[in-house]
Amino acid sequence: MSVQTDLNDNWDKIDTVAGNVICTEVTKPSGGSRFTGQQIFCTDSTIWYMWDGSAWQILSMINDQTYVPGLSGATQGNGTLDGQYHKAGRHVWGQARLIFGSTTSVSGTIIMGIPFASLNTLRGHVGSGLALDASGGTAAFRGVEAELASTTGVNFIISGAGGLVNATAPFTWAVGDELRFAFSYEAAS
Repeated sequence: MSVQTDLNDNWDKIDTVAGNVICTEVTKPSGGSRFTGQQIFCTDSTIWYMWDGSAWQILSMINDQTYVPGLSGATQGNGTLDGQYHKAGRHVWGQARLIFGSTTSVSGTIIMGIPFASLNTLRGHVGSGLALDASGGTAAFRGVEAELASTTGVNFIISGAGGLVNATAPFTWAVGDELRFAFSYEAAS
């Protein structure tokens, strides 16, 4: 079946087929489906969705998706803040980074956002990170653990030394320094 018009106007035709539907994010049916379990594939985002009876839920992504993490305790300024993730069902994994520019500043404990709210609440371990001191040549502090600060963001615990990553720990941040982390967790939906 090839659908060339807006899917929202054609559910009467699609529902009789009850098969998989190919669309784009723009033409994705906003009204859902009459069939729980109906699947659609959006060609532009390369995401498979399934209707759960009340909303389209992501089943799987063929390509990594990009996102800009939320940031608390620091100001991005002219630094780089970005991330990538992949989601299959409720399992989310990926990576994010903050590269310090000349106007990036830290005012407290650094918290970086994750792409979907976590099923777990506070204190859940979601991954490991790297704090790189660019001014120290090859010096890098690798013992940074990513832990949930909330259901939508992580803070970073300095392994061995204890404490949280902030303006002076594990070192004083400067231009070219990086905070990176890889994550894996179960999303709330």
